[in-house]
Amino acid sequence: MKSRLVLGAANYGKIGQTEVDKLLGTASEYGINTIDTAHGYENSEARIGVSLKTYKEFEVNTKVGLPDPQVFTPTGIRLSVEESLKRLGLESLGTLFVHSLPAKHLTEENIAAMVSLKKEGKIKRIGYAGDGDHLGYAVEIASFDDFMATFNIIDQSNSKKLRNTLDTTKIYYKLVMAQAIWTSLEWERRFKSQKLIRILFGKPPVPESWLITV
Repeated sequence: MKSRLVLGAANYGKIGQTEVDKLLGTASEYGINTIDTAHGYENSEARIGVSLKTYKEFEVNTKVGLPDPQVFTPTGIRLSVEESLKRLGLESLGTLFVHSLPAKHLTEENIAAMVSLKKEGKIKRIGYAGDGDHLGYAVEIASFDDFMATFNIIDQSNSKKLRNTLDTTKIYYKLVMAQAIWTSLEWERRFKSQKLIRILFGKPPVPESWLITV
């Protein structure tokens, strides 16, 4: 059974292998067995791959799209998945998410490429990670199994777009508060100055004393 909490691993490439091992070990101890990463985080995937040799119970979800939308082509999607599998040392990924791309990228050819990877067993599920109208568009595409969206105390509008999804759909809400609030304010143009938003909701560096040790 997969845990309801997911371990976000975007920044694992910026810390040492020992710290990554400790994080996965602590997560495993508390029953968390799903990891979220993405295309473009090659160093993070490499470190996770080393840790998975010890902690084999984890399923890894990944994304393709941002930070390089040009990768999101049938050929690029397949290459991205194959490279992730190699770095992670896995034969199959959990959910492959379209990473925050506008609806115009959700072409029949691109969707078909992900469906093929699913049929081949290289990914288990197909997902869309994004917000607003683009999320609403993706919800109407039958091939998507899962969705990931921003959800925070300021903006809960995405939840309305996900109300009519199937019972088998997995919904992932991003709850990193500082980043989620900053994103909502900027995208919704609730402040005129992006500089002001960055000052108010900038993410400070994480002190070493906050790192989990086991």
